[in-house]
Amino acid sequence: TLKQQTVMRLNQNTMAMRTKMILTLPIVLFCLTGILNANTKPITIEEALKKKIAVIKVRKVSGFKGKCLNLQAQNLTQDSLYLVITPGWVFDSDDSTKQDLLVVKQYTFTMSKREIKQADIAVNCCQRSKHSPAGSNFSRTKHSNKELTALSEFISKEDYTTETICQAVWAVSDKAPLANISGSGEAKDDLLRKKVAEITGRYIPWYKVTAINKEFKDGHIETIQSTLYGEFECHMTKGTEYMVKLTDKKGKEIMVLSPLTKAHDDLQNYHVEFSVSQLPQKEFFITFYDAQGVTILQKPFDLRS
Repeated sequence: TLKQQTVMRLNQNTMAMRTKMILTLPIVLFCLTGILNANTKPITIEEALKKKIAVIKVRKVSGFKGKCLNLQAQNLTQDSLYLVITPGWVFDSDDSTKQDLLVVKQYTFTMSKREIKQADIAVNCCQRSKHSPAGSNFSRTKHSNKELTALSEFISKEDYTTETICQAVWAVSDKAPLANISGSGEAKDDLLRKKVAEITGRYIPWYKVTAINKEFKDGHIETIQSTLYGEFECHMTKGTEYMVKLTDKKGKEIMVLSPLTKAHDDLQNYHVEFSVSQLPQKEFFITFYDAQGVTILQKPFDLRS
């Protein structure tokens, strides 16, 4: 009948419209996804500054390590912006007597159009011989050298203490002792020392030294070493009587580390751990003597930093 034919045509049209809508929906979603991806794509600080789509300003510096740099970023575009402050980025101090600051942890500013945001950025001083930059102005910024960039990228992926990071940065920037890289746990410290040795081409010492960096009122920074510890192999005849002393380069006795005892094997591991806080920063020896006072072997270590 005419009524049935009309109903059939209506049903067919409805199905066609539904099919068209179903086919169109993925295209719309695809387009929207493309727009969202375009808006949320991260952009590095270097690229953003070159394109002049963002500006940054150091508002305050309260120290020389950790989250001591307060940074302000402004989105200059009419769209959202994801601005990445990358490890290895350097803020130059306007005062040549004070240290520059190296970014050691990645940070992303998520900003809507024309938005201004502030954040505390994890940094570390990278010119050990200079004073703390606390209170300094920083009007210039740049990328650091490949060595410090490689170190910063490595540090950014792990959870290290500020003291450990500080010693590692200075080991690369100022040839500070690799032995001072400690404080974040044996496994992590060993990996970081290995990375620093790889970057600098220096050897990893057999010992480690716990150390902290103290900032004084006049702004100068001093490394305070407290304890030396480590282990090494000793070769001597089983049953040999020996004693162990700490001596200087001239053989002068500083302290007795182990009284007269007998070697329990031809090859043994000897563990040392003692305070170095009162020792001058120079080279010393762990010296093994037999019962007659004749030197059997010596193991050097260097406290110069």
